[in-house]
Amino acid sequence: MSCLGKMRDEISSGFREVGEFRKTDDAIEVILRDCKEDTGVYVFASADRPLYVGETKMELGRRLYFYARPGSTQRTNIRVNGLLRDSMKLRGSVRILFFPLKHLESSLIRSIGPPWNETLK
Repeated sequence: MSCLGKMRDEISSGFREVGEFRKTDDAIEVILRDCKEDTGVYVFASADRPLYVGETKMELGRRLYFYARPGSTQRTNIRVNGLLRDSMKLRGSVRILFFPLKHLESSLIRSIGPPWNETLK
């Protein structure tokens, strides 16, 4: 397998389910079981299908709050909020998968063993 193939496998295997969006009456609730204070890459998924990919440099819990309760000037958050609501009408919830950035570098170094990285081989 090529180094790029190993990197793809390492990244995809590093995602784990950390919570979900649920509809409650007229609101969207974010339920996070893990990684609330981490930064990284997140995926919203339903029925094993990725629906949206994003990256956060702020705490995950804070970032996801803005999707559930977007401000009037937050165009992307407003758009995704509507899509979340539509999806939850069909399936009840939307899963949140997450890959913490703090683990990405060490995972890739262990996986592909680049010669210039002396630690974590």
